[in-house]
Amino acid sequence: MSQLAFTADSDNLISYLRQYNDNYTTARDAATADGINEIVYVGQYYGGTDPQGHYKIWRLGLAFDTSGLTANAIIISATLQIEKSSDMGGGEFIITNGQPTYPHIPGEVGDYDRSLYSGNGGTDSGVGVVITLNPTGLGWISKTGYTKVLVRSKNEYDGTPPTSSQYDVMSTGAGHRPVLTVVYVLPTEAPTVTTTDAACEDRQSTTLTAVGTVTDAGGGYTFRGFEYYEHGASDEYDSSMWAVREIGTFSTAGVFRMTLNGLKPSTTYYIRAFAGNVFGINYGEWVECSTTAVPSYNVYEEANTAKYTLYVSDDEAIAWRGYRGPYSGKQQNINITDLVNKTKGVKVIKLVPTAKGTFHVVVTVKQQLKN
Repeated sequence: MSQLAFTADSDNLISYLRQYNDNYTTARDAATADGINEIVYVGQYYGGTDPQGHYKIWRLGLAFDTSGLTANAIIISATLQIEKSSDMGGGEFIITNGQPTYPHIPGEVGDYDRSLYSGNGGTDSGVGVVITLNPTGLGWISKTGYTKVLVRSKNEYDGTPPTSSQYDVMSTGAGHRPVLTVVYVLPTEAPTVTTTDAACEDRQSTTLTAVGTVTDAGGGYTFRGFEYYEHGASDEYDSSMWAVREIGTFSTAGVFRMTLNGLKPSTTYYIRAFAGNVFGINYGEWVECSTTAVPSYNVYEEANTAKYTLYVSDDEAIAWRGYRGPYSGKQQNINITDLVNKTKGVKVIKLVPTAKGTFHVVVTVKQQLKN
């Protein structure tokens, strides 16, 4: 892995936006800032006798020249660190995105308008100001120009008015400017992948878990998944095939798993794993996996003083789960459809009398199969 640190290295890349009003909503929803402060505050404040306004809100616009990143770089993680010179109860901070336009370089009073920004790119821990970018925020990092964010108080982002001081004073002078640190990998070739011999786990009547292994990450890859088709399909596999995949930033080789849903019971499927990056996509070998038969559910109902309780078991009556009634005044017309909801399909009911005066209901689920 490689790492680069980008500094907001001039006053033109940092905007201290302030608004104040006696009404919190008015201050928060203002289209422009009252001004671009010289003192770097971030957060919000309430002062009942403040002549400028009972509520003050400060937001911080930042821009980093991240064009030094290679176009093929796969970004694994990133952190934004802002030094704090004074803690006035600011709490947590959050970053939002207004790219490509907002905030401007240099900053403008209109950059204050929160309606121009969206998303939650990451929240700090409340200790210092170190914001770890989440997957949403990582997607904001530009490889061709500036990465720009608006830093706000988490309470202000949520619309929670302050009752006292909820801001911090930041250090942004020479040697203390905000820093965006990016960790990344550079792919060198397409990843290689195998479909694990024991390619399926947790086999059910309509679902199973496919297992694959990336044997060589190729320096990093951005998607992986499984293709699968039904054994005996009338069409060629490539025209009757389904696929599941996940998109992300993957830097190491290893095992991965994904769930295949909507399968037919007691059916064999051919499955193969795949993984890829900018250099291409590679596939594992085809392997066979079969789903299980449709399970049977055991159900019985008993009366009590106020309501019926219907008990459901899917493990041959070893354990029962209770569902509260009443469902029907006539036991022969019990509505099972909404009670047995583990597996989709049409429920068929069979009453079985018992010697104790109660009765059992055996519910068979007829699967709604794929065409």
